[in-house]
Amino acid sequence: MGKERVHELFSDYFNGVLLIDVWEIGSKLILGSKNEVGYKILTEANPLPLLNSARTDPKAFELFLQGMIHALQNNLEIPIPAQKFLAEYLGNPKIRPKQKTGTKIDDEFNWRLRLALLELEEEGIRPTKGEKTDPEDHECGIDIVLDVLCQFDQSNEYTYENLARRYFELSGNFQSH
Repeated sequence: MGKERVHELFSDYFNGVLLIDVWEIGSKLILGSKNEVGYKILTEANPLPLLNSARTDPKAFELFLQGMIHALQNNLEIPIPAQKFLAEYLGNPKIRPKQKTGTKIDDEFNWRLRLALLELEEEGIRPTKGEKTDPEDHECGIDIVLDVLCQFDQSNEYTYENLARRYFELSGNFQSH
């Protein structure tokens, strides 16, 4: 994998190619494109938690909406509770929850960072430098990611420190939305 794979992951990111959408429902992971995930949650799990969340959470609402679009475009069966919520929304679009203001978390970037560092770790490259054990010139996963990000003119946007902070925040509790 190495640097080539990291380059591929972030090249797709900066070109707007989605990696994959992952949601965790209980102990079950649901994978696919955003519209597939929305539909799978509505049909493979109990749809009520998503529908209830969609009333207050903009991300859950978007997931619901993408699932409905997928179902309608592909002539798929839609569970009755989802049909009722869709009809309610079509009759009153104001029920859509408002986007929250503040710093937006870039889940797509975070997934790619996590995946790149995990794959590099499988090759024996530690994700970060151990301050006491690694010499300054020892290359770690974040160094490789930073190298690649510089190729996309992102050297001012990301630093070792902010990528390491993201990594440590994600590694302890890397769950979906």
